[in-house]
Amino acid sequence: PEIIRQAVKNRSENLDLDEIIELDKLRRTGITKIQNLKKERNEISEKVGKLKQQGKNPQELMEKARDLSNTIKDSEKKQREIEDRFTKAVQWIPNIPHESVPIGKGSEENQFIRGLKEPPKSDFHVLTHWEIAEALDILDIKRAPKISGSRFILYKGLGAKLERALINFFLDLHTKKHGYIEIFPPVLNPTHCLYGTGQLPKLEDDMYKCRDDDFYLSPTAEVPLTNIHRDEIIPEKKLPICYAAYTPCFRREAGSYGKDVRGIKRVHQFNKVELVKYT
Repeated sequence: PEIIRQAVKNRSENLDLDEIIELDKLRRTGITKIQNLKKERNEISEKVGKLKQQGKNPQELMEKARDLSNTIKDSEKKQREIEDRFTKAVQWIPNIPHESVPIGKGSEENQFIRGLKEPPKSDFHVLTHWEIAEALDILDIKRAPKISGSRFILYKGLGAKLERALINFFLDLHTKKHGYIEIFPPVLNPTHCLYGTGQLPKLEDDMYKCRDDDFYLSPTAEVPLTNIHRDEIIPEKKLPICYAAYTPCFRREAGSYGKDVRGIKRVHQFNKVELVKYT
């Protein structure tokens, strides 16, 4: 527990580890209690059977068995509640950072390790990507909100063709030269898939959820690609397995308040070619 406690502290996470430990004790105690109650009920059932064979009245034991069944039913209900609370709580435990990771309060305390080149300095106004795109008439940033609201992009003319060409280029590159298998997965992902890849529960506010079904719009193709072999044991001789997939991705970007969201930064829908390798 102390390793996890220190990791949570280093990551500045708000997690009640003591509550999780207590819930774990309760669930373990509950499992043992239910097992003992069922064992006792089975023993009584055997005695009832023997008494019937002997022509004796087992009424008292039968009533005791019924009482035990009711107790087991109540105990199992409480156990399910504890298991549910425990499962939800442990899903908030973060990954343990490597000991080499520096401890800081936020991204502003990140350590710069290395860089390839210094950004060029100019004595004139450098056009932004959205200024260039609008001048070339390849993005229509002003009219996109008429369709879907803010933070959506309308690719236009050569811009739309460039987007499609880049998707095809990277799919061809990774499948033909790097040995990746192309996948075209669904973009509706059920809850259990998103728990499996760690998007849930922490990033739930940043995802689009279907109103009437247990689905979320895929925030990244990593989710379906990682779940292809969920609950499977892959023989080592079949590794590595390399997948490449193009999907549109959907994110609410709920935590981007105060950040630069101009142009094609932090939009709600974007296209991506994802690479996932099982090793």
